[in-house]
Amino acid sequence: MKYILAVWNRGGKGKTQTLHYLANHFIDTPYPGLNIIVHKTSSSLKNDFRFVFEIGGKVIAIESQGDPNTNLALRIDDLIVKYKCDTIICATRTRGDTVQAVEYSGYDTIWTSTYDILDHNNHQKVNELNAKHILELLQTLQAI
Repeated sequence: MKYILAVWNRGGKGKTQTLHYLANHFIDTPYPGLNIIVHKTSSSLKNDFRFVFEIGGKVIAIESQGDPNTNLALRIDDLIVKYKCDTIICATRTRGDTVQAVEYSGYDTIWTSTYDILDHNNHQKVNELNAKHILELLQTLQAI
């Protein structure tokens, strides 16, 4: 089964930070056989990134740039065609072209969101916890 997991929410709600935590987990954890294929940061949006790696024979991609009018559909298609990803994790907004890009991917879609918290002092903590929950979900589904 091929999965696309979309972290969706409005702008400024921690989608990219959550995906950074998830990507850093794979970079910082010594996984046997981890092969980093692509790890690049957008020059125009320094916080957005693409991370493609292989582990256990599966190709996984994390694509953080999910703002409207950023051609998410083309980037997802690139991940499917060029890298033959088994699992794609990406950020999207709550409606519009980014949601359509995920729905038209042909992959089994999992919709999730960032956690909303009023206490801005704990925003970083809940994003890190969300990344751990996403990791556990993907491991349970054997998507990674």
